[in-house]
Amino acid sequence: MLLTNLLRRLSFILFTLVLFTSLSGFAAIPTTGSDLPQPAPDPRSSLPTLSEFSAGINNGDAASLVGLYVPDKFAFPIVQQPKSNPGYISEKDDTLTQFRTAASYGTTGLLAHNYLGGSHFTDIAEGDVIYLVKGDGSLLYYQVTEIVSYQALQPNNPYSSFVNLSNPKEKLNSTDLFMQIYAKPGNLILQTCIQKDKEPSWGRLFIIASPIETVAALP
Repeated sequence: MLLTNLLRRLSFILFTLVLFTSLSGFAAIPTTGSDLPQPAPDPRSSLPTLSEFSAGINNGDAASLVGLYVPDKFAFPIVQQPKSNPGYISEKDDTLTQFRTAASYGTTGLLAHNYLGGSHFTDIAEGDVIYLVKGDGSLLYYQVTEIVSYQALQPNNPYSSFVNLSNPKEKLNSTDLFMQIYAKPGNLILQTCIQKDKEPSWGRLFIIASPIETVAALP
């Protein structure tokens, strides 16, 4: 009887280790929805100029990203994820969080909850120019090339499978979706959740922008 119980415990431990190992091989797509109250004030009502915004968030560090500016739409500061928490997303109003895992693939990923800064991502359209502000005040320029949306089949699970809303026959696991969106070095990706039928994390919205060398005029 003792031997039987011991074998059962060993089997359970082995099963748990196998399950953990298999899950750890998947890339997570952060969950950025919430059922908290909707949302922050319209940022366009007090939108600063790019130079004013840059001066207000300058920290002197040329290696860090400190802000994102979309002319006529919004200007949000950027914070970093703790090294120990790759799922962290800021709860501050109108603040973006740099996605550390995306950075390891050479991509700039910025996350926001859809009841905070992410609620304004739908104001962005293809062709829009986006400015990334570095800590020393220098700028990086991007232009939106694609906007894609996916349904999460398990809305609150970062390892969910996803269905492409523009091509419902395309179903991807979290790793395939991560690689398709984030494994494109040089790009800028804005991500938030899509709310539907009272489910705040029903889907995921990705705004994809490619680097450009300069722009005709600064706002």
